[in-house]
Amino acid sequence: MENTSEQRFDSPVLEDFNQKYSKFIKDQAQARDFVKFLTTLNRQFSNIQKGDLQLIEETLPSLLTGLKLIWTISRHINTQESKFEEILTSISNEICDKVK
Repeated sequence: MENTSEQRFDSPVLEDFNQKYSKFIKDQAQARDFVKFLTTLNRQFSNIQKGDLQLIEETLPSLLTGLKLIWTISRHINTQESKFEEILTSISNEICDKVK
């Protein structure tokens, strides 16, 4: 069998690699999007993690506004509700721990 470049490009191994690489690139863009947007709420997350209940109460309106903005403009977060639910669950768990 002759080894031509056309045969190499039709290889199932290469096709599998290209599919996985495309998925990796998509996931990488999604991760960058998450980091970019969630970094904007770093101060609010820090206040909830380290602050007392009064500071948490003062922080919640700006946190919720920021989360709503992220949900509206992110091309990845608003298409994956489970990821956003994880963020909200982490926030609520942290607040519950403070209340306890």
